[in-house]
Amino acid sequence: MIRSHLADISRINRRILTPVLVAGFIAIIGVLIAARVIGAVNLRNVYDTSSAVAHTTAAKAALQQLLATLIDAESGERGFIIVGQPTYLEPYDRAIHAIPSDLSQVRALIADNGDQQADLEQLSRLTEVRLEELAMGIRKRGESGLTAAQAVVATTGKRTMDEVRAVVSRMQGREDALLAAHTAQAASSYRIALLTSYLTSGLALLVVAALLASTWRAGKERVFAVETAERLQVTRASIGDGMIATDRNGRVSYLNKVAESLTG
Repeated sequence: MIRSHLADISRINRRILTPVLVAGFIAIIGVLIAARVIGAVNLRNVYDTSSAVAHTTAAKAALQQLLATLIDAESGERGFIIVGQPTYLEPYDRAIHAIPSDLSQVRALIADNGDQQADLEQLSRLTEVRLEELAMGIRKRGESGLTAAQAVVATTGKRTMDEVRAVVSRMQGREDALLAAHTAQAASSYRIALLTSYLTSGLALLVVAALLASTWRAGKERVFAVETAERLQVTRASIGDGMIATDRNGRVSYLNKVAESLTG
């Protein structure tokens, strides 16, 4: 009986890390790795969606800028026609230099959308037509006077600008639909990221709690083993007869004083 107790105590004391503790540490490492990977994926989704939202917003702003530039050109032309002073053509001059850049910006932002590209081609043609009409009005004002220039404006300008506004409105409507979809996707990606964070944190806390419980049980076993060893030591020392203890291989592991005196 004493020999069996000694073997059990020796086995408990040799266990630095129990299988449960090892499994707990592995589980914590696994949870941390999973949380890192899932977090990176969710963060990438949120980043991509945010970029799409910014891209759509930029496309809408570029369309609005193109329309505003055309309106500036109109304002310059009308000011010149009414007053006849070249200084009133400054908005027109700035606009005709800015329009190619505005069109290029819109084209770059909608390069991945076939429907938008088709409308942009129509918008480019209408812009050319409108610029030609404005140039004609300016020439008429310089060559034939106010009445002739006003006749040009009255017969050509409004219809072309109405078509321009209709195309821009249609293109912006598509961008609004994309913006709504991207915004909803961004909100969904954020919710998923938040939920994943809560789940992985909760799982990590559960694993840590289980690991603490296992460590507490292992500590109790060690305390019990030490106390048992102390009691056995007292018992062996108090035995009046000689006592010899051996390990599993038959080697002597303990002799009390009586046994030592008998064996020399």
